[in-house]
Amino acid sequence: MSCDCATFTIESNTHTLYLTKPIWGGEDRSIAKDIKIFDFWDNSFDTIDNELVSEPLRLEGVEEICGMNEGVCFPICFPMCFSKPLSDKFGYIHDLMNKHEEIRITELGDCMDGYYIIRNFHYSTIKGAPSAFKWSLELEYKREI
Repeated sequence: MSCDCATFTIESNTHTLYLTKPIWGGEDRSIAKDIKIFDFWDNSFDTIDNELVSEPLRLEGVEEICGMNEGVCFPICFPMCFSKPLSDKFGYIHDLMNKHEEIRITELGDCMDGYYIIRNFHYSTIKGAPSAFKWSLELEYKREI
C-alpha cells in the first residue's frame, strides 16, 4: 500500500480529522420505502406505511500506518503494527459518535459534502496487511454546507 493517499476532512467543534478518501464504490446512499407487515394468528395481515425514509450514507476506506499515521511495526515472528496517531484518530471518531456531535464533511464532492451525525463507526485489521485497517462510517445526513 502507498502512503500518498488523498484525504477528506471531518470537522466538529472539538476535532478536525483527516481520513483517506473512501474506496471507489465504498460510498452508498439510497432511499427506501419503510413498510412494516404484521401477521396475525388467523392468517390475516396488516401493514403500516412509514413513508419514504433516507438510508444512511455509508463510507468505507483503508487507513495505513504511515505518513500522518506513522507508527511502529514488528515484522519478525508476529507481524504487528501500532500507531498512536491512528489510535487517537479512531478514538476521536468514536467520541464524536457517542456524543452525537454534528460533523462537517468536506472534500468528497458536492453530492457528499455536508453536515452529518455519525451513527456507526468500526474498523478492523486486514488479513495479510498488519499495517492497514479497513474502516466503515455510517452517517445520518443533517443538512448541506
